[in-house]
Amino acid sequence: MKLLICSICLILLSGSLFGQTGFIRMGVGKADLEADRIAIPIPLKVGNFSVPQSMAIKEIYEILVEDFSYYKKDFEILAPDRLPYMHIKRSNFFEPDYKSLSRRNFSYTFHLRVKSLVLGKNGPKTQDIKVDARVYRVRDKKLLLEKEFVISSGKIRKGVHGIGNDIYTSIKNKQSIFNSKILFVSDQGSQRGHQIKELFIMDFDGRNSRQLSRHNAVVVSPAISHNREMIAYTVIKKSGRKKTVDLYMHNLRTGRMRLLSNRPGINSGAVFTPDDKSLLLTLSYSGNAEIYQLNLKNKRITPLTKHYSDDVDPSISRDGRMYTFLSNRSGRADVYTAKMGKAESGVKRISYVGKFNATPRYSPNGKYIAFSSWVDNRFDIYRINSSGTGLVRLTKNFGSNEDPSFSNDGQFIVFTSQRVLSRTKAIQNLYIMDKDGEILGRLTKGFGNCISPRWTH
Repeated sequence: MKLLICSICLILLSGSLFGQTGFIRMGVGKADLEADRIAIPIPLKVGNFSVPQSMAIKEIYEILVEDFSYYKKDFEILAPDRLPYMHIKRSNFFEPDYKSLSRRNFSYTFHLRVKSLVLGKNGPKTQDIKVDARVYRVRDKKLLLEKEFVISSGKIRKGVHGIGNDIYTSIKNKQSIFNSKILFVSDQGSQRGHQIKELFIMDFDGRNSRQLSRHNAVVVSPAISHNREMIAYTVIKKSGRKKTVDLYMHNLRTGRMRLLSNRPGINSGAVFTPDDKSLLLTLSYSGNAEIYQLNLKNKRITPLTKHYSDDVDPSISRDGRMYTFLSNRSGRADVYTAKMGKAESGVKRISYVGKFNATPRYSPNGKYIAFSSWVDNRFDIYRINSSGTGLVRLTKNFGSNEDPSFSNDGQFIVFTSQRVLSRTKAIQNLYIMDKDGEILGRLTKGFGNCISPRWTH
């Protein structure tokens, strides 16, 4: 069976309905490195609050704890009743008891002061909440962040994710995953004899999912631009004996969708270049599946591979210098890397594991490539240095694990898995693990198959 056919078939595996319940915590082992201890007190209320606002404050605290718990190898979080006493000083703000915090080995603490806002003199009233946040580093008593936020009613999770990201950034000097989203494909709406797979997007923690496409067909291989404005994806349609595999573009700001490439054969596996001006994708209009670069302005295509074997499923490094792809040049589907530029520049095989490999994806820093490999009669996820050294098996013994995608900070991987012992009853859900293979939890639950996760930049 040709590589091209195998790759398409992988993403057409189906189930029944999709269900989403948010993040589900699973048991994990201890981190190898000692984490920084961080104090997260319950927010201090200032003024009078309505019942919904009071409930929202409780939710703010719970979301913050849940967000930071993803970074369990970086932070150790204690319950509020185990925190050292805090002195209340000026402006109703907590002033850290640095001596007590230091004695108990705390590295950081942050405090939140919340105030009720009732708006709407000239319109409907909204019960927003103003949040003043401060972050302190204990060792030198340094104020790392002092910022005011307004959380809109009905958008609590979005607002708290933003606060959490700013707190994380003030400590780590880099962005967290809290504001990121995940694209995926679900078979919601499928009926007997009529398979449907549509495109969805959700928050990084599995919440707030919404449907993006309505083709009443099979959507595969989504990719999002680095500016998070455009999504490229492939739609497979059948009409009698005729089948089309065409590339579409979806504008997240306007909601508009347009046909981007409908050349004969396959138009699939698109990924954006770092400048969002081009796509790398698989085209087979010449008879053989090859990797091309498609200029989004003038629609000109440039071949990047030129070989008698099928070359499919590209992924590009964030610096735009290298790309990876699948090819059966060795007689089986293996992972290759190459230099951007002239066709066949610096092509190198880097995978020598399993009977079949699929979906290679670069980490944001370009150091690693994650991919799935058929070993022991199932797919498992592996990580390898982009040089081809340091192969690590990340999943094992829990059904078939496929289609990895790195988070924007490179610390986590979202993937699909059938985490059951019986494949006859297996349901494909989305899971999250850290880059070293420690499973953190499930993002979707039952009610059908969810595939092709792609983390936004």
